[in-house]
Amino acid sequence: KVVQGLMAGMMSTMPVTLGVALLSILVGLPIPPLQDFLNSTGLASVINDVLVVTMNLGALYMCASVSHSFGEVLGNKGMASVVASIGVALLLIPLGRTEDGMTFIPTTYMGSNGLFVALVVALVVPALLHFLMKHIAVPLPDSVPPFVSNSLSPMLCAIVIFTSFTLLKWGMTFTAWGDIYTAVNAIISTPVMGLGSSPAAVLI
Repeated sequence: KVVQGLMAGMMSTMPVTLGVALLSILVGLPIPPLQDFLNSTGLASVINDVLVVTMNLGALYMCASVSHSFGEVLGNKGMASVVASIGVALLLIPLGRTEDGMTFIPTTYMGSNGLFVALVVALVVPALLHFLMKHIAVPLPDSVPPFVSNSLSPMLCAIVIFTSFTLLKWGMTFTAWGDIYTAVNAIISTPVMGLGSSPAAVLI
């Protein structure tokens, strides 16, 4: 079920990644006249903005797509799996704060740096929702329309899920890493990338 959810979810993100492939190639071609035209007209800046909100936010798209696919495999109804997974993924990101006190969500962990955590969240949250729906879901009569019941039934489940991940985020502040994304990148992602680029791995 996990593999089925991952495969279907990852395939569903292809319109976002491949949809901007031409723009990515265009802005990266080392042709001076072309680059001069793109820079002088301001088109290069616009294309870079497009790439930021598409390819550079791949973890967020992947989280939504995989959670939807895995939720369907588990039999979850409605969009609760997707909404809860995106909420948890954003909840775990350490927020930035400007000098004047404004809060913002940095895109650092919405791309490749946050992909592993996003995939784990996309699998764990629908599974938790599926488990909790069997025990603490709000029972609604059959006369309630499906789109209403699919939204209201998981309320208590969502409270448990968001409270649990809030406590996880709080707990990570007491560690040397400070947040789950930094911890995963330090413990898993960086060693794996280093192993993949090692001479022994290349030979194998």
